Amino acid sequence: MSNDYWGWGREDDDLKKRFQREHIPIRREIDFSDSKPPYFIHDHPIGDHRDFSNLAHNTEVFNFFILILKSKRFNTGLSTLKYKLVRVNIQTINNVAYTYIKVELNCQNANKKYVHPSR
Repeated sequence: MSNDYWGWGREDDDLKKRFQREHIPIRREIDFSDSKPPYFIHDHPIGDHRDFSNLAHNTEVFNFFILILKSKRFNTGLSTLKYKLVRVNIQTINNVAYTYIKVELNCQNANKKYVHPSR
């Protein structure tokens, strides 16, 4: 994952492009097309659209990275992210277990304007 996206939007697209660049296949164990949301739990109130304000910015960031993707060095991600572990839970959806990890991010000063102030 990249540390270049804050708030909602495009971080999943970036991760997909990283996988494609490294020729890592993406396989879904469950066909979610027949499932009802949520596919995973969002830890914020339903209808809280606080993150949508970052979508335009994140789209610009993503589009810029697409232009330079072949030469981009992926030097940000989980290994460079500063965070505090809050809790880890094992949960299930449709009898499939997954690990829910909640962290508090220590975001970089340049990115703080993209993080909701109450988070």
